[in-house]
Amino acid sequence: MTMKKTRLNMLGLCCAAFAMTAGAADVAAPTPAPTAVAAAAHKATLINGKVNPNAQVYFYLQSASWCGPCRMAMPGVVEAHQEMRADGRAEVILVNYDASADEGKAYIASYLTDMPSVHYCDRNVDALPGFTRSGGVPFVIVVDAEGNVLDKGAPTRIEQWKKYVK
Repeated sequence: MTMKKTRLNMLGLCCAAFAMTAGAADVAAPTPAPTAVAAAAHKATLINGKVNPNAQVYFYLQSASWCGPCRMAMPGVVEAHQEMRADGRAEVILVNYDASADEGKAYIASYLTDMPSVHYCDRNVDALPGFTRSGGVPFVIVVDAEGNVLDKGAPTRIEQWKKYVK
């Protein structure tokens, strides 16, 4: 084989290898389907924020601005929610029990958070997998991505979110 043919063959191999690796980088990984909880939350009318569609664990926080214990819990909840957003494995969905969606929106805005929130009157709230209305607020229901209930109780569960994720 002549030197010229060898160079052309090597050039061809290099170009083919480059094309294969460049093509592989251009192919985006498939986007995972949203979890059952995120899909159901998408049907509700959110008064604030967007739901993480790929979280492993969701915390349904039932809360209201007129509730003293709810307001006392919110700084810790907001801090935990910021950690969750950075981590990506957990999400808080606030179910607001204020008289109107506007009051609920103002309640969330007062904490400067993008936490997803839905008003309790939204007809789709009861379709959230694993959600049940509590007898009082604040109340948290912890569910996995499919809505299987993992725990229920006080908002401190939100601050302990890492024990619920893998």
